[in-house]
Amino acid sequence: MAATSEKDLEQYNNAINDDKGQVCSTEKQDCSIDETSTFYYATNNKGTQSTINAKFRSLEMIKERNAMAKSIYNSNRFSYAKWELHPSNPLVKEIDAFMSSQTTRNKVQNITADRHPGLKFASELSDIFVTLYSTGDFLSPHDDGVAGTWAFVLSLTDGDGEWDLEKYGGGLRFQCETDNARQAVSWCKSFAPTFNTAIFIQTRVVVPDHSRRVVGPGPFHEVLAVERAAEDEGFFRFGFTGWYTDEGDKMNELERRERDKMRARD
Repeated sequence: MAATSEKDLEQYNNAINDDKGQVCSTEKQDCSIDETSTFYYATNNKGTQSTINAKFRSLEMIKERNAMAKSIYNSNRFSYAKWELHPSNPLVKEIDAFMSSQTTRNKVQNITADRHPGLKFASELSDIFVTLYSTGDFLSPHDDGVAGTWAFVLSLTDGDGEWDLEKYGGGLRFQCETDNARQAVSWCKSFAPTFNTAIFIQTRVVVPDHSRRVVGPGPFHEVLAVERAAEDEGFFRFGFTGWYTDEGDKMNELERRERDKMRARD
């Protein structure tokens, strides 16, 4: 995995216009712009091992946090490093309103009906964030078991042409389903972040009866590190991710605390 460099930060400033937000770093310049229009570097560490899995979104200690994120990843623990648009940005609020509207919820419920009959989403999203995965950014294998009942991932990649998974990395890939606990982990499917495509993931498996009992998490998945070739050739991996919660899916107190610790929302 390549680290985020000052060259990267300069490229982001040049490549991202005000409509998409701006990336700036206090490590190399004063950021005097409105914080609501800014992408912040998001990790689940503050540069030390003692702060793992609490979302930390800041323009400080970017290199240290990137290095710590990779160290955590290499020790087979949950980790990520990426840019997130400030949650009070009007674009985030507009996406939130659209995805949580009754019309959109009904459409997604119809799409997921085969896997989850009787599904009825709560009117408020569990969480949502707008992201940019830059060179070396990644999201390690995880199951989103406490984030919500169904996740959505919509790709808004900026670039001329198709995203090349082998060349650019950055694929969203899923582990194979298996009933054999001793079977070696393998990966069955990878998706390129093709512009204007949506993926829906059942992240909490609920019994389709009146009990609405949760019997387990959804599939393990990850976002592979983005290679430098992507930005060198003018591709930027933008997108947004969020979670719906089934009205009958009642998280326990421990699950709610873990969810709230990882949320992008303030």
